[in-house]
This record gives sequence, structure tokens and C-alpha cells, in this order.
Amino acid sequence: MYEKMPIKEFIEQHLHTLKSVGYSESTMFTKKRECNQIIEFAQNNDEDVYSIALGAAVLETVFNKQQNNGNKSSERKANDFYRTVMMLNDFYYGLPFKKMYLKPKNTVLSDKQVTLINSFIQNLADKGYAKSSIGVFKRVSIQYFEYFSREGMNLNELGVRDIGRLLTIFQKSSPITIKKNIQILKHLIRFLFDNGEIASDFSEKIPYPRIYRKSNIPSVWPEDELKRIFDVIDTNSAIGKRNRVILLLASRLGLRGSDIRNLKLSDIDWENDTVCFIQSKTKQPITLPLVADVGEAIIDYLRYGRPDCNSKELVLRHNLPFEPFESNTGFNNIIIRYARKAGVKFTSERKHGLHSLRHTFANDLLAHNVSPSIIAGLLGHTSSESVSIYLKAQDEMLRECSLDIEGVIACGR
Repeated sequence: MYEKMPIKEFIEQHLHTLKSVGYSESTMFTKKRECNQIIEFAQNNDEDVYSIALGAAVLETVFNKQQNNGNKSSERKANDFYRTVMMLNDFYYGLPFKKMYLKPKNTVLSDKQVTLINSFIQNLADKGYAKSSIGVFKRVSIQYFEYFSREGMNLNELGVRDIGRLLTIFQKSSPITIKKNIQILKHLIRFLFDNGEIASDFSEKIPYPRIYRKSNIPSVWPEDELKRIFDVIDTNSAIGKRNRVILLLASRLGLRGSDIRNLKLSDIDWENDTVCFIQSKTKQPITLPLVADVGEAIIDYLRYGRPDCNSKELVLRHNLPFEPFESNTGFNNIIIRYARKAGVKFTSERKHGLHSLRHTFANDLLAHNVSPSIIAGLLGHTSSESVSIYLKAQDEMLRECSLDIEGVIACGR
């Protein structure tokens, strides 16, 4: 769409779009100044149109200058410039602007690396991969390329002998995360081989970590801690109303973070008090009862909190431009923030992300003698066998409440 458009015209359309979605005059002034610097850079390098490679070259110059200066002011300006270029890239592809664009921590990717990553992601999209999966593939593949740069690894020399080094990148992660990242590495290696970037396809020689199903006990929230968390939510604010809805959807209906992100206003059947949607993970339809407190929280949010916009999704970001959450948003920061405000203490073994509320939902159903088959249906699992892992949490809680046998005998009971 913008491949042959003169760069000045492309920039003007970009700035016009920013203004149309409500960016302030001060922000527009800063963006215009940074865009003018990009135009000047393009002219100095005989470039007539904007491209992803041009943006990468601009960033490389900006970050090199920032590293030479080494002060906080130059670092902040470089980060702002990074956001501007990423917004231009999204505009170039016709994508919506994001709230945050996180600068790579240690290295700046070269224009060739950026091009390879974008081609890899496009290849996945052409194969029909879900947007949420593509987001994870992009994030992890960027980390691999950053590692290549830090370690001075040339792609054309990459081979079996490097497997050991590559497996150390995520060695501190959980076995399941390591397995997922290795799966992404296998896809990336095959793509690089198919495109002539590496000499051999050694993806099948990369081993997966051994993972024992049911080896981890899911973390659940005690009832009193959950009450304290909900009590500290400021429901007088729009964001508080929204966050209450998010936490209730997870804890009272057992929704995954991806399903909360994608839940649409049309998915709520008010006449029949149900929530019906296609699950993001399984692609299977599910119908859940809209329990009273969840329904009331949603109504309160729709009436007095949700931004007035045309988005179909239920929960939205509350800063301009008002839009749905990105595919990699897990909402973990929301529950952690309120838990800390409520004075809840975390141990190193205990998981406390949003998914732990889904575990808590399942655990509560088990505690009330709901059959595993019904729980599996409410969670959207295809088999009741998947629910058996929650029995381990029940066993662990019972173990904590068990009596000291020696003490009982000593008391003569």
C-alpha cells in the first residue's frame, strides 16, 4: 500500500492518523519533529520511500549516538524515537497502534535481521497461525536474533554444534516455557534453511526437555485473600470497574486471559444470562452461565466506565487510542498490583498470574463436589482427564490441614 508512496506523503498521512485518534498537540509536536529527522535521514541516504529497513537504519544511528552519550536524557529520547519508528512500521503494514513498544534490551537488530523476522512472521500468518501465537513467535524469535548478535554468531555458520548454546537462552524458565521456545526455535531453523540462510536443517536434532504431566501443583487463592484483593479495587474509577470485570471473568467463570481479551459485547446473551464465545486456544464454542456478580460488574463498567468507541471487544485500554488489548496481554500485572495493595505475600513457589484464578475456579468447584466432567465442560477442556491435575491442589491443601499423628497418640486420643 505504501511501498511506492513518497516518504513525505507517507509521514503526513501517518501524522494525520495520529491526530484523528486524539493525540495531544504536545505529542504531535514531538512526533512531527522525530518524523522530520527520519525524512532528513532518508534524503541523506538517497531514499525516496519509507521501509522497515530504513526505520531499522535510523534506529541504529539513534542508539549508537545514545550509547556514546550515555546519559538518561539521551536514553529517554532514544526510547521515544524507537516508539515513533515502531508506530511507523505498524502504519506501514496497516496495523493499529499499540500502547507500548518495548525497545530490545541489549542489541539493536540489523535491517537484515528485521527483514528475516518479518518474513518469518508473515510465513506463519500465511499458514494460518493465530494472531496470539504469532505474537509469541515474534517475541521469542527476536530474543534468538538478539542472542545471535550478542554472541557474534553468523547465520551461515549456524549448525548442530550450536544447539547447546541455544538451549541456554531460556534455561531459567519453566520446563513448559522452555519446550514452547524450543518449538519456536525449530520453526525458525526450518524457515532459515528453506530461505538459504543456514547450511543445514538441524531442527529435528534439537531435544525437548522431559516434562512430566501433573508434576506441578496448580496455585490457588484462599477465599480470604481473594476477598481482600477485590476489596481494594477502586470501583469509583473507570479503570477499577474494568479491572474488576477482568478478575471476575477469570475467578467466577474460569476464562483464560486470551478469551477475556477477545470477549465481545455480542457474546453476552442478556436474555438468557449466558456468555457464548469461541475459545481462543481450542477454537471450540463454549456457553457459560452469566452469574449475578459478573453480570452486575459488566453492566456497571458499560454504563460508567467503558470508553465511548466503536470497538466490539468488552474490555478496552483506557488511553488513546481506545482499542482492545494486544494479543500478548495476560493481565498478570492487574492481579499482582491489587494483591500487593491488599498486603498479600507471595512465596517463590506460588504462581500468582491471572491463570491462577482459573485454577482457583476449578478447585472451588471440586471442593463443592462438582463432577470432573462438568468442570471440564465449564473450563472448555475436551476431556475430564485434564481436570485431574486440580485434585493435586486439593491433596496438598488437605496435607497442610492433616493432624500430627504422634501428637494425637501422646494426648491419648
